Amino acid sequence: MKPAISIIVPVYNVENYIHKSIESIVSQTLSNIEIILIDDGSTDKSGEIAEYYAKKDSRVKVIHQKNQGVSISRNVGLELAMGEYIGFIDPDDWIDDDMFEKLYCEAIQNNCDVIMCCFSREYIKNNKSVEVFHLFQSNTVLLKDDIKKEICSQLLKHGFFTSVCDKIYSRSFLEEYKIRMHDDIELREDYLFNIDIFNFAERAKYLPIPFYHYRSTANSAMSKYYKNLFQFDLKIYNKKNEYAKKWFPNDHQYLNIVSHDFIIDVYNNVINVYNKNNLENIKNKYKHICKIINHLDTRQALLQCEKFVNSKYMTDYIKIKLIKNKWIFILNVISFFSNIFKDIKRKNISDY
Repeated sequence: MKPAISIIVPVYNVENYIHKSIESIVSQTLSNIEIILIDDGSTDKSGEIAEYYAKKDSRVKVIHQKNQGVSISRNVGLELAMGEYIGFIDPDDWIDDDMFEKLYCEAIQNNCDVIMCCFSREYIKNNKSVEVFHLFQSNTVLLKDDIKKEICSQLLKHGFFTSVCDKIYSRSFLEEYKIRMHDDIELREDYLFNIDIFNFAERAKYLPIPFYHYRSTANSAMSKYYKNLFQFDLKIYNKKNEYAKKWFPNDHQYLNIVSHDFIIDVYNNVINVYNKNNLENIKNKYKHICKIINHLDTRQALLQCEKFVNSKYMTDYIKIKLIKNKWIFILNVISFFSNIFKDIKRKNISDY
């Protein structure tokens, strides 16, 4: 019998968390599921733990591969999946035991391409949970025009609702439109996946129930240096620009917002240059910042976002002025000291 849902879990060095995650999946009230664990070259015991569950539960399949990143891992799972719908879970998170039963029933009853829920952000050491809801219509089937109005507008305006883990997707829908994870990007790959999803989706529904539990840590990405961060942000900017023009051709506010967000990303790229894990010399770091702020797309975005930003957004206004006026020396100083302050903060903050 074909599984109702294939659940894809990319696994990499999460031996301290993966038991809770997998237990929450195998305990689902919807039993007709397929669980695909992609061990992405783990160097700890994560792969062994995955194998333990495969021996214990015939619904669990384990694939071992060299480390290639979360996007490729998810795509490997998509190629293997046999379920009517596809779900994704991150291996350090967990879900309520009726999550997939509730989402699947809604998907089948309403013939939806995608069903969504909200999530709880879990701060473990503080024993604190914060429920995160979305801004659009709930418990209503959204058709094409509604999806554009309710969801696509929010994706462009706020850039949220990006996770793939609080949704299930029709596998036939994914195959029809050949939608896969973008495997050439290390950050915000969920966003690119979902913006493609909602470009094509005909029927969607949102349930305002926090079935998914996201394990939140204190800025774990703060210490990482992304050499290609600007290329990642550039790809997202171009994709957002493309869809803003397609979805809202007569409403320039979306182009203004997209350009504004990109320039703020440019500023954050500048800050990223002096991360302590960037081992380049000062001269090359200076050149890197010059390259970022002189890039053609940066200059074009500046012209567009000036129509949107004013003194009401004072912090953003200052950041944009620094980029526009090419105050490279000041940007270098800000980047240098920002990373020093981040290091101090990181030493004083433990995971929640």
